Amino acid sequence: PMPQWDVLFDPASTTVLDWDNHKLNTFQATDLLRNPPAVMPTYANRKLGEAKDAMAQLCPFIYRVIYHICGNSDPEFEWFINWLAFITQTRKKVETAWVFSGVPGTGKGIFFEKILRPIMGDKYTTKKRLDHLEEQFNAYLEQTLLLVYEEFRLSDSKQDGKLLNKLKDEIGSNTTNIRAMRTDVVEKANYVNYIFFSNHRDVIRIEEGDRRFNIAPAQGVMQRAVWPKNTEELHKIDGELGTFVGFLMSYQAQEKLARVPIENDAKRTMKQLAMGYNERFCMAVRKGELDYFLDVFDMDIANDLTKATQITTAQKLVRHWAGSALSGEPLRVPASDLFTVFLAM
Repeated sequence: PMPQWDVLFDPASTTVLDWDNHKLNTFQATDLLRNPPAVMPTYANRKLGEAKDAMAQLCPFIYRVIYHICGNSDPEFEWFINWLAFITQTRKKVETAWVFSGVPGTGKGIFFEKILRPIMGDKYTTKKRLDHLEEQFNAYLEQTLLLVYEEFRLSDSKQDGKLLNKLKDEIGSNTTNIRAMRTDVVEKANYVNYIFFSNHRDVIRIEEGDRRFNIAPAQGVMQRAVWPKNTEELHKIDGELGTFVGFLMSYQAQEKLARVPIENDAKRTMKQLAMGYNERFCMAVRKGELDYFLDVFDMDIANDLTKATQITTAQKLVRHWAGSALSGEPLRVPASDLFTVFLAM
């Protein structure tokens, strides 16, 4: 009788044909993943907090790109390298995502095209936009290991609340429903790890107690400003890829930390920036953030005559709150006063 073979997608293994168990693996690892070059013992077996100096010497151009999109911040850079090393070594889903934001020209595209794709393989690194997230067909997810959303800002969608729940589910779930055209929905293993690129600072809404999103500090400087010869020297990244993969493969990646998002100022800032007005106002009330209400003094009555009385009243109320705060006197604010300021702002 003809032998029966199982056809599967198993990115954790670099073996294509398993003759003993009659299994055909459709995952075809890149040469870099199958045969990563060894790095010198001096640079091998690094762990969290030890990547920066090693990479600056081993692969300075790749280091320059990644460090820049991480906002030139050591903690986030080190956290990201641990995340990336674990995925490179295991091709497992880590259930956390990264958000990189900044002005155009910070190197986000270079990181995807020149570093991620050659390492993981073109077939397994996918680039999409926000409008693709709104579509019902997602067959591309079945064999994607790294999914990058570019020019992303969730609030640009009219379905932002629904899409946030969808993203959280996709990032954290080990299975996903695959919908291809003219076929039934099929549940498949979910190997996708997510990265979001954006030129905005309010990329995505961060909920209280979030366990999904790592937020890198926003990069406000173009890469060319700190690397004037980046265009001429870009090809040097190709020659560093082997060394970089060898470094990642020898890195002592900590799975537990890869599965936990870093809590930092960038995340707290994005949480505030991406809030809706109602949510942000209530947060300022709860936490007693007087500075937030001082914005009422920047409102120009001349430009909004219909709200002139409302704005003037709100300014008087906030001035009274500020005076009480300076004197150290406790103050009970009526709900009606809060509502007046809410409508004015």
